[in-house]
Amino acid sequence: MLRYASLTAPAIAALLSASPALAAPPTVKVPAPEMLDEATPARFVMGVKFGGGGALWDEPDGTALGTDENGAEFSLPIFDETRAGYTMSAGFFLEGIFYEHLGIEVGFHMVQHTLLEQIDWTYTEQIGNGPIQAFDAKSDQELSWTALHVPLLVKAMVDAGSTRVSLGVGPEFAFTTWSRSSFKITDGGLASTTPNDPNDNTFPFDGCYDGKTRLPGTRCDFSRVGVKEEDSVYLAVVFGIEIEAGDFLIPIDIHWSYNFSQPKEYLDRAVIDPNTIPNPNNPDARPTGLDLKTRDSMYGGLRVGLAYQF
Repeated sequence: MLRYASLTAPAIAALLSASPALAAPPTVKVPAPEMLDEATPARFVMGVKFGGGGALWDEPDGTALGTDENGAEFSLPIFDETRAGYTMSAGFFLEGIFYEHLGIEVGFHMVQHTLLEQIDWTYTEQIGNGPIQAFDAKSDQELSWTALHVPLLVKAMVDAGSTRVSLGVGPEFAFTTWSRSSFKITDGGLASTTPNDPNDNTFPFDGCYDGKTRLPGTRCDFSRVGVKEEDSVYLAVVFGIEIEAGDFLIPIDIHWSYNFSQPKEYLDRAVIDPNTIPNPNNPDARPTGLDLKTRDSMYGGLRVGLAYQF
């Protein structure tokens, strides 16, 4: 028994000493590397925007309307060249953001458009057998309307931490709800109330002797600039930034919209009674007024707002 013990003791000791190396290593849970934040499938933003900017009426074609009694070209200088103005807007919007890079935005903005004009009436006329006369006058015109604008934008978006940058493109529908216009002679106008006085040759037409300030010469019948309300379809391009402010967002948009509904011909923008336009068969005819359609060629500006993301 002593021999057996003496022989097995070293073996047991060797076995015991070797067992830690032969045993399976303990399982150690290694921390997983930090993963990048996954894109959220969908976010939704709702808010309001306010802003302003500029509007442009580009120069139309076909401004020569007819021929007067002397064979000269007849035209009206009312919005017959490039004109500019301003806009003011207020409204709200809904936006969906999908996987952080695709956005869909629908807006409902009330936009007031105002186009301004100051013109010089400079023309020469020969009334009857009298001498050729040169006339000069000045007038101010204004065309203003309010429309509900509904842009439908598809946006490419980049999330940059506390800000989100986007570029959106899409159609914009405008529905006119209110309009007005004005025409005012500011210089060179004449007035008279005595058409039966043989010495009073202020105007060539009896209907102009009403005491109102009127344009001189055969243009005296022209006294009105009206409005014809029309809707429009624009192409909108919007560069936007959304800045986080606590639980809210501050959206800032730089927008530009081109009006596909604006015709190029002057008589498609201004409504004039064709029977009042002078022509070889009726050279003495003269327009008494016109109606401008409520459309600009393009507009753009800046909008700033407040929104909530959920």
